[in-house]
Amino acid sequence: MDSLTGVTQGENTRVNDVLREYPPVGPVLGIFRNTVGLVNKTFLIQTDRDKLILRESAEETDLDHLNLEVEVLQYLKNKKFGLSPALISNKQDGYLTNYGGRAYTLQECLPGDIRVTPDNVEYFEDATLRSFFGAVARFAKAVRNFVPSKQYSNITLSHYPRHAASLFERAGERLPTSGKRFFVDRKQALLENALRIHEELSAVQYDDLPKQLVHFDLHPGNVHYQNDEVVGVFDFDWVRFDCRIADIAGAIAMSCHSRRGGTLLKYKVSEALAAYRAAYGPSEFDLETENRLVRAAIEASILVQTLWALNWFCEHHAHRNATTILQHWITLSLANDYDSLFLK
Repeated sequence: MDSLTGVTQGENTRVNDVLREYPPVGPVLGIFRNTVGLVNKTFLIQTDRDKLILRESAEETDLDHLNLEVEVLQYLKNKKFGLSPALISNKQDGYLTNYGGRAYTLQECLPGDIRVTPDNVEYFEDATLRSFFGAVARFAKAVRNFVPSKQYSNITLSHYPRHAASLFERAGERLPTSGKRFFVDRKQALLENALRIHEELSAVQYDDLPKQLVHFDLHPGNVHYQNDEVVGVFDFDWVRFDCRIADIAGAIAMSCHSRRGGTLLKYKVSEALAAYRAAYGPSEFDLETENRLVRAAIEASILVQTLWALNWFCEHHAHRNATTILQHWITLSLANDYDSLFLK
């Protein structure tokens, strides 16, 4: 796992306390924190036998949604998907452990490591890119018949452009000075862009499309590689029910741009779609319809990430890359010429 660092004394105590809620995992030889993630905390546990992953939920994470994540991971295990982590049950035969106001899951460590992060995809192409989009397609096929045990609250891709005015307003009110000026100067353009996206999603009747489980956060920082092959998919925090196109579009939005503040690159988008379609097989949409859906969903996905970056910046503006991340998504949201991009 990339970007590991030692833990503080408080983190060490917390992790060991949580591990006591599980059947003995063997002597713990080391505890390390993964610093790649921007929201949840992830700890690598090295025991005398193997490696484990302990994920700590963010404070605002909905416990109901965590139960959905558990259902999804168990379903994938039963389907022998092969790319998702196996959960380890605690002493109460459950998969969620509550401690100190946070929820934890203990998982087997996936093989491989992170090769690329969403803000640094300059060399994400060729075999690495093709394997990633093949994995996106494999996930879509693996979960298309998943039915949850109960009805969960759900927000689809179309929600964000439809409610962009209020979502941008709330985020803008919380922005610290360091991010406010860059946002305020572009707010009107972002709102006009959101209105156009909403109109296009309405025109293609997006809300009436068939829904299935989607990951909703498939980017190259949420997969593990061995050489150029994806061997693991993780971070199911955003799973929900939407058109499967939401995942291919989101994956393109988060991986097919030039590094930090650039635009989507036509050759990457074309390669991504070709790899996804080859792995997925026959589509339920004709090519013209699917291309139009993908285009609209890519724009909506970039809008989602822009809203996420604004809200994340409000709480993490001291992060060393905070300003770069915020500016990247606002720029990407406004700078693309979709008419010249890709869809053939």
